[in-house]
Amino acid sequence: MKKTTFTLLFGWLLFLSTHLIAQNSEGRFALKVGDWFEMGLEQNNRDKGITNYLLRYELKKQLQNKNQVYQVSLEHFSKRAKYSSKSYGYDSYYPSFEENKTSPEKKNQYTLELTPLGKLVNYEPFKDNKSSKIELIAIGSSYGSASLYTYSDDTMDSLMVSVITNYLLLPDSSSNRIRKITDQNIPFLIELPDMKLILTDASFPLPNNTIIQGKMEDQINQEIRINMVGSYSESYFTSKQFQTNKDGSFNCPIFLKRPFHLRLTVGKKTLTTFLEPGDTLNLSPIKYLAHQLAPIDNHTKNQEEDISEMKEEHGSHLGRAQYNTMLSTKIDQYLIYSSFDQGHESIITISQKTDKIVNKLIDSYQGKASDACVEYFRRAWNYFLAAERLKIYEGSRRSMGNKLNTNVLTMKDFPVDFFLGVDTLPVLMNPFEWDTSYQIFISEAQRFKQKRIGWPIGELFFQSFNQNYFFSLASLRGYPLYKQIAGAIEMEYTHGAMDNQLIEPYYQDFINNCGDPVLVEPLKKIHEMAIQFGIGRTFPINSFVLQDSSIFDLNKFKGKPICLILLSIISSDMNDFQEIIDKFAPEEVNFIFAITTPFYDVKKILNPIHQKPNVTIIRLADKNIVSEFPIKQTKIFMLDKWFRIVENNAEDPSFHKYKGSISGFEKSLRKTIETKRYSKAEKTAMVKTAGWSFGSILFTVLIGLWIYKSRIRRIKKQEAAKRRIKELEIKAIRSQMNPHFIFNALNSIQSLINGNQFKEANIYLSKFAVLLRGVLNNSEKGKISLSDELQAVELYCQLEQLRFEFKFGISIDPDVNVDLIEIPGMIIQPLAENAVVHGLSGKGELGKLDIQVKRHNGNLCIDVSDNGLGLSPQTKDTLSQKGFGLKLVEERINILNLDGKVATLTVKNNQMAPGTLATLIIPID
Repeated sequence: MKKTTFTLLFGWLLFLSTHLIAQNSEGRFALKVGDWFEMGLEQNNRDKGITNYLLRYELKKQLQNKNQVYQVSLEHFSKRAKYSSKSYGYDSYYPSFEENKTSPEKKNQYTLELTPLGKLVNYEPFKDNKSSKIELIAIGSSYGSASLYTYSDDTMDSLMVSVITNYLLLPDSSSNRIRKITDQNIPFLIELPDMKLILTDASFPLPNNTIIQGKMEDQINQEIRINMVGSYSESYFTSKQFQTNKDGSFNCPIFLKRPFHLRLTVGKKTLTTFLEPGDTLNLSPIKYLAHQLAPIDNHTKNQEEDISEMKEEHGSHLGRAQYNTMLSTKIDQYLIYSSFDQGHESIITISQKTDKIVNKLIDSYQGKASDACVEYFRRAWNYFLAAERLKIYEGSRRSMGNKLNTNVLTMKDFPVDFFLGVDTLPVLMNPFEWDTSYQIFISEAQRFKQKRIGWPIGELFFQSFNQNYFFSLASLRGYPLYKQIAGAIEMEYTHGAMDNQLIEPYYQDFINNCGDPVLVEPLKKIHEMAIQFGIGRTFPINSFVLQDSSIFDLNKFKGKPICLILLSIISSDMNDFQEIIDKFAPEEVNFIFAITTPFYDVKKILNPIHQKPNVTIIRLADKNIVSEFPIKQTKIFMLDKWFRIVENNAEDPSFHKYKGSISGFEKSLRKTIETKRYSKAEKTAMVKTAGWSFGSILFTVLIGLWIYKSRIRRIKKQEAAKRRIKELEIKAIRSQMNPHFIFNALNSIQSLINGNQFKEANIYLSKFAVLLRGVLNNSEKGKISLSDELQAVELYCQLEQLRFEFKFGISIDPDVNVDLIEIPGMIIQPLAENAVVHGLSGKGELGKLDIQVKRHNGNLCIDVSDNGLGLSPQTKDTLSQKGFGLKLVEERINILNLDGKVATLTVKNNQMAPGTLATLIIPID
């Protein structure tokens, strides 16, 4: 019964405490201080276009009234018109590019306070918010022409932050489609007419907001892979893996922060789709889609297909996600690069015909698929077609040696409108910047324009970094500009400019200008790798993981130069290195061929290379090479005996054939072999460093020695002054003791005369004269012999015997040499005087004084005992009972202790008999 009662009571208390804690911690959102989340808003206005905001909310305070104080920053803002030949817009990720910019643009920030009921009670912008107006660019038919007009300033941003926050606080209703995270009470998806809010990122785990489900009976227990189609795909969407069930069914919940083009692979079959946050793609009821799941790498193209109304099973019940998938799957067969690889006349005809077919296909899904899906594929196709047309034109204008091919196609050989799409595409404000066709088009269009400008003045194909960089600044804006600059900087870092500090300012400018983490973060990693693999640095990798999961250790090759060749599929053949390898003896250099692709045909390797003792061939694991090297092609490192990088991008013999001259590869190799431990510059620097170091050390030692000696002199002066003061103090005390002793002796003589004891007085006076002469002779000495001190004490006691008739005795241990030991003068006499005057004066012949001198633990121990009255028990202050002489002894002992020696005086009653015992201990060793 007691156990049950205790259990119920404990459960009730636990429930009550949990309930109270929950109440105390509750606010509008169940977060801890420091937690944050990001909300993206997309507003689709038919007249004003599409506006996007990205806000970051961070909880700064949890007030006692349960109100929450948030710091809100405007992370991103963009505005664009709907798809048209002219696109008005602005994107804060890609502002006007500023050279020599010292720091990134500061984001506008705001402070707001929310009540638990969802009311905004306090809202203030930061004082240092930027207030400059945003200029929106109207993009015309060419890259350079633009008209500017003002759209917004800090006031407008502040208003939008307030509006978006109020959307977050909307209550659930039948008209509002709101999905919330149960634990935090934060909406992760709000769908309103012409508006959508999406929780894009947070400091806590995010729930999935999109579902792909279905059933494929021929794909039982198969792996499902979902990845994004496009450039920088992993930066936008992390690939996901699932598994089909025993009956072939599957349910794949994923998280999307924005609309994406996705590829779904089930077992050995694949299809693509276009999904938006909140979509549910159900593949089961769509017979058409089930047939569209084609084997990987076996998509067929039928350009003659008649695009008619799709007749799918249960077609009236299909949602936008299904129609998006159908459009995506059908258009895939046309988005095949280099698909027009034929003669230029047939190319023109086929591309024009295909363009009509694809546009008709996209039009047929207008109103069925989502607006974003239709816009995405219309843009993707136009970019794809424009890029393919540029490739056609470029392929006919290959340079031949140092001369241009004169038998080439000119602009007149193509229809008037064939390249119209290249110049009129709305390239600057594409909301789907990750689209591969768009990325390729940007690069191809820039190359096309540069060539058209360069041909008349005899420029060849190759353009330097500076040419590409400044041409991009002059001809591009927005995302294309930043994409081109990022690509140019990456190219420099990954193709041999790792030791070139000239590229560093351009990199810093880009980091300080660009606000898009998708472009910034990969470039930061490339930059970090470029520093690690810079010329002169120690090679940062000691081992490689091979395809068979074994470890290849590079350290075993230390002590001899190494030529490390990272061999890719697109370039080098090992046979191209045969001639150069033969020129070097095995003991001169080691050649390591690291194959970086599983498709390289090792059977092509000539046996002589494979059999050489200084040649090693390894096949690297794919993930290993991707994570450790910024590799785009074959890359050759030259390492000296000490594992330092001599060359980080040596010339590839596969691309250059030399006849009668030494190749750049061979020059780099010989330079590596001849490298010394320290170069002349390094030796000079070392000598300078050593000289400065030695000089600095010597200077420091001299300064330290001077300071040390100065300090020693100062300390000696201070000690001498202290000693002089101590001696003066001792003399002053002795000068006080002598009058005290003389006064007491004269009192004794006077008392004898008054008692008519003239004979005794005469004897006392003569002995007093002898004693006084000895005291005066020793008064100027710091220390006297123990024998002189004891003689003075004996004379004093004999004098006092004439008055008080007591008995006294002095005993000296044999190991005490009284003639060699020196002690302060007149230090024992006050103890004997104190015992006689205060202890034995009333005892008469019964009084007894004993003085014992001995050695103990290297100290001189003097015991002065009497059988007198002893100390009064009413007071703890013994000195108050000892008289003036004893107090002076105490002071002399304290002065003696200044030398570091410990002298002590104790006065106490005898334990076994009446009287007092005074013990004086003086260090003598």
